[in-house]
Amino acid sequence: MSRYMFVCVLLAAAFGCSDDKKAAVQREAAAPGVRAEGVLKEEKGGAPNAPERKIIYTARVELHVANLDEARGQLDALLVEMKGYVAKSDEIGRAGGIRSGTWKVRVPVARFQDFLTRVKTFGELVNQSADAQDVTEEFVDTDARLKNLKAEEAVLNKLLQEKAQSTADLLAFRQQISGVREQIERYQARLDTLSRLTALTTIDVIMREDKKYVPESAPSFGTSAGRTFGDSVGALESLGKGLVLAAIALAPWLPIILIALLVVRWTVRRSMARAREVSQPRSRPTPPELPRSGD
Repeated sequence: MSRYMFVCVLLAAAFGCSDDKKAAVQREAAAPGVRAEGVLKEEKGGAPNAPERKIIYTARVELHVANLDEARGQLDALLVEMKGYVAKSDEIGRAGGIRSGTWKVRVPVARFQDFLTRVKTFGELVNQSADAQDVTEEFVDTDARLKNLKAEEAVLNKLLQEKAQSTADLLAFRQQISGVREQIERYQARLDTLSRLTALTTIDVIMREDKKYVPESAPSFGTSAGRTFGDSVGALESLGKGLVLAAIALAPWLPIILIALLVVRWTVRRSMARAREVSQPRSRPTPPELPRSGD
């Protein structure tokens, strides 16, 4: 029997032995007492705990506020109190216009409802929506698969140390271990993502100021002139880009357009020539001169 066949037989035997371990891990993960972290924990009375629910909470709150600066300060203070943070923010405002802002904030799950209740006191509620996505089953399944793959990796590493006797054996084992490690990293990344999303809720806070924005110092004439000139340059730039794009779009059609123009020109000229021929009177033949009587 060749050395390669010997390695295959060892792998088959090892995986046959590890199947029992995999099945045991799967049965353990499928047991009714598995928590979301995939670990069985017994209560004092000996009964297993129910699975910990893993839920991704998201919400959106839109408000009308009297003063955007004050409302933003209240939001910052509330986030400090709730141990949350701003993941993304966007504020829009110009002199004489309505200011508005959007903040994507993350708050611990335990503070989710309290945060929604408190943030609505910043102004007049316009719209509110919330969503909850239960990912407990996916979390438990991913965790169980990860445990199985780690057990398989351990068996392969043990075989690599004990059974590999040649370069071919090493390559065969390392290739198998590399494939298992790739799957472990993929499942671990998904598990980390689910843990992060279920630990912190995501809330979009949109606040719009009721009054028109008046800056503390009105813009000078030079500032207004500069803004007007900049807007004009921007419009001219947009027009130039539009014309260039239109020319690029028409480029493949130029031969057809030229041929059509030539045909139209030839047709017009021919029609005009025929019209001139019809409008001009035809010359009649001169009758023969009669002989005079004295001749």
